[in-house]
Amino acid sequence: MGFVEDTKMPTTEEITAINVDPWESSTLADCRKFATEIIRRQTQFDEAFFICDLRDAEYKCKLWRESMPRVVPYYAVKSNPDPLFTQVLFRNGVKFDCSNQREMNFVLDNVPGAKGSDMVISNTTKCIKDIAFGCEIGATLMTVDSVEELEKIVPFRKKAEILVRLQGSEHTSKITFNRKFGASDETIIKILIRCKELNLKVVGTHFHVGLGFESPLIYDESIQRSRAIFDVAEEMGFKMTVLNIGGSFPGGVRRRKQFSQVAAVVQGSLERNFPVGCGVKVIAEPGQFFSTSAWILCAKVVAVKDTVIDQTYTTGASTDLKARMSRMQPMYKVFNQLSESHSQKHLDDAVAEGTVEDEHHIVHMRNVFLNESRFNVIPRATLPLLDLRFYRVSRDEEFADVGHKEPDSKTVLWGATCNPFDQILEWDHVIDFKCNEWILIDNMGTYSRAFQCGFNGFGIPPVHYIGQTAHKAA
Repeated sequence: MGFVEDTKMPTTEEITAINVDPWESSTLADCRKFATEIIRRQTQFDEAFFICDLRDAEYKCKLWRESMPRVVPYYAVKSNPDPLFTQVLFRNGVKFDCSNQREMNFVLDNVPGAKGSDMVISNTTKCIKDIAFGCEIGATLMTVDSVEELEKIVPFRKKAEILVRLQGSEHTSKITFNRKFGASDETIIKILIRCKELNLKVVGTHFHVGLGFESPLIYDESIQRSRAIFDVAEEMGFKMTVLNIGGSFPGGVRRRKQFSQVAAVVQGSLERNFPVGCGVKVIAEPGQFFSTSAWILCAKVVAVKDTVIDQTYTTGASTDLKARMSRMQPMYKVFNQLSESHSQKHLDDAVAEGTVEDEHHIVHMRNVFLNESRFNVIPRATLPLLDLRFYRVSRDEEFADVGHKEPDSKTVLWGATCNPFDQILEWDHVIDFKCNEWILIDNMGTYSRAFQCGFNGFGIPPVHYIGQTAHKAA
């Protein structure tokens, strides 16, 4: 396994590559070996870093083609705008979902061969400069969900091709979009009528089913609704040729089965509502599907702080500080044993022996601090949906969620910034994190680097790449 030293992209990020056949071994095993070597060479700084497995991106492209061959994927650039990663996707037939001029410029500047015609402008509320730039470079396919948005498009009516965004079915989704995006049935009719009056070209529909859904049948419901809108628009004289089924396709390490279920629902619904030969091009805007599992964050435990909390304390009861300290003192002795063995048994024995009084609810909390943050690259809004798992770099071991709760023990994982809200995760039992050890966090590709800002002096983690493609590109 060879490392490519001192290879640079046009940015300031460090790029290193492992030359490994995509099918030889698992991403996690390779990342552990790679991370060990990177840490060994990292002599001056203990900074977190990303490992991106470009073989995973190639595999996802293959999986998409096999699962939904009719659906052309337009990668949502906002999920992870990484130059090398997007190049791999483009070489494998993926196009781009952009929201504005900056994202379109990112594609043009970083993806050799990409053109405006390889993009769709999916933002329903665009600046006029975004519309103008899109039409100038050939990115003419754009989305609207209001009558007001049409007025901006009028000066570009000769080139602009409009997708009407409807409100997708999202009744089983944890994060919904319809409150902000998507037109109601009444508004859709108004949009179509106004487009006729303004001589604007409507060519199709667009929807999004939200995030964290429970049932893939919401794709079928949304495709059926799109079919009804197609019929109305065609009766009004519009030539409808594009169906955009949006994003939210599962892409995490442990989401293969869920993705297969979604793909089966989409394929069946397309056969019923938009069969082959109907003249409709079907596109989608997957972001997390491509980016989530390809990226692993390697972070260091910079501090472990054990605390004891007396949760029996309330206003007006046992307010004497000296009394409270006296009550908690025996617990600290037990805590020392607990922190060494990480077992609740010591506490139970102490209660049984009377060393610690059972009526006082004393909680042992292990606070673990990483050299990264929710306010830098660890995803904030989507964190509960990403199914993150933690592994030791030093040995083949996962920090498992053991599945049972210890009512008097907690482990809290914090980002090491000064922000008191920088809490990453919490477990209801003690986990044996060690100070100065390195850990791997999987499923870290979505809305991580896109949010990086270097808050509180924490740097931008460099990226190291795995794969044949990385070697060739570097």
